[in-house]
Amino acid sequence: MKQTACSGKTGAIASVLAGAVVALLLPNSAYASYPTPEPSAVYGLLFEQAAMWRERNRLDLAAQSLRKILESQPDNTEALFQLGSIELQNQNFDQVRATIVRLKQADPTDARAAELERAMAVGQTDEVALAEARRLAAAGVYDRAISAYQRAFRGGPPPFDLAVEYYETLAGSGGGWEEARLRLKALADRSFATSRVKFAYARVLTYNEQTRREGIALLGNLASDPAVGPAAFEAMRQGMLWLSIGPQDRPFFESYLRRFPGDTVMREKLAGMLKPGKQDPLAAAVTEAYRLSDQGLNDQAVARFEAVLQSDPSYVDAIAGIGIVRLRQERFIDARDQLMKAMRLAPDRQTEWAQALDTANFWASYREAVGLRDRGDLAQAEKLVRPLADRTGTGTERAVAQAFLADLLRREGKQREAEGYYRDALGRDPTNKDALAGLYQVLTAQGRDVRSEPLLANIDTTTRNRIQSDASQQAGERLRVQAKGLENSAADRAEALYRQAIRRQRPPGESFRRRRLLFRTAAHRRGRGPA
Repeated sequence: MKQTACSGKTGAIASVLAGAVVALLLPNSAYASYPTPEPSAVYGLLFEQAAMWRERNRLDLAAQSLRKILESQPDNTEALFQLGSIELQNQNFDQVRATIVRLKQADPTDARAAELERAMAVGQTDEVALAEARRLAAAGVYDRAISAYQRAFRGGPPPFDLAVEYYETLAGSGGGWEEARLRLKALADRSFATSRVKFAYARVLTYNEQTRREGIALLGNLASDPAVGPAAFEAMRQGMLWLSIGPQDRPFFESYLRRFPGDTVMREKLAGMLKPGKQDPLAAAVTEAYRLSDQGLNDQAVARFEAVLQSDPSYVDAIAGIGIVRLRQERFIDARDQLMKAMRLAPDRQTEWAQALDTANFWASYREAVGLRDRGDLAQAEKLVRPLADRTGTGTERAVAQAFLADLLRREGKQREAEGYYRDALGRDPTNKDALAGLYQVLTAQGRDVRSEPLLANIDTTTRNRIQSDASQQAGERLRVQAKGLENSAADRAEALYRQAIRRQRPPGESFRRRRLLFRTAAHRRGRGPA
């Protein structure tokens, strides 16, 4: 009886899958005319608009969209909650408290008021830890990324604007998939959940064989959504490649191939399903190795892959598998070597591993460039990272490289060129705090008014304080260098510069004795008592 129920559910999902592809097959004329939007549809568009502005770091415009909703629906709890989250990000704590009161009045049972209260108690996100978490997630090191996210959130829950990216990363970590699925489902089920949230939930479902068909169906429905359509289609296709297909999936794959007849990889997958034969034990071992890696057991996964290679040293799926695991472990050079070996042995399958190889190449070069910068070799670091900033990597990776190159150029005094790369980085990731700080610094160094710069118009208070602090520290350090050079030839001038440096820097850890010593150094060279 249980098996019959399961078969019925599978058949229903297969029907939905076929319907999803039918949606992709509809001619454009089917969408040519729309009825007058219902109020709920208008609110949905405003929520989408608010999400877009938040992603672009324009919190002022996001708040404007939410206030439009509240003008006609003052008790819309989702709009109140999101507006409260923005006020919290801007450190407008009185406004946050007022929003919490309104939430409780609108619905005393709504948990979002307590969510805002917890976020207020935890405090601002640690931007340094957040940047590290994103770097680790981009490199596929999900367990370490989650630890960095938790440091960024100071032990509290993820704030609203970071919840989706956190749970997407958690889904890839060892043992985190089920919690991520439940949390993303709760977000996707909220009133007026954005397409971005629904997409994240659907994609995470494709990470698990038990829910993969459901995820593919949801992604197929999202493939015609202008906000996430191309990404949803790619995620749907990837889920289809991962799927262990059976006879019930044949109609769906055939419908897909009628729409995309040139997709030879998918055609071969369907042909393989139709061929009778026994399962390859080495293929089963590779599947098990990936399962171990998905649980965070990377060393055990590598051991399983290596056992396969003892039976068949040229088994490319095991070689590539080791490369993928090494990538997750941030052993980028090892990952690159294994992936290139797999591609040499199976040149017709290069597209399967091309993205992983690009990621390994990028982070191997980036890490080497960071080492060169830390050793003071800015010219060699620039030479290595410039191709990454100009050509290589995903949008996120390229933004990281552009911000890094801009920082090198700024240190070398090439302010105008640095400005261009900071702007490029912010064009790909408007929330990049390092790029925001760097842009502020290069504009200031060129004597330009930062108040008229749109990219800097809506910086949150924490980032603004950091920028101002960094600028003061760097200005103070320049004054110290000047003062040191004048100690022998112009002691009075040196002492004045030291005083200016201290007024600008005043680092919290620097004692009064240290500051006095700076004055006395210059005074001693003049042959008089301490200042």
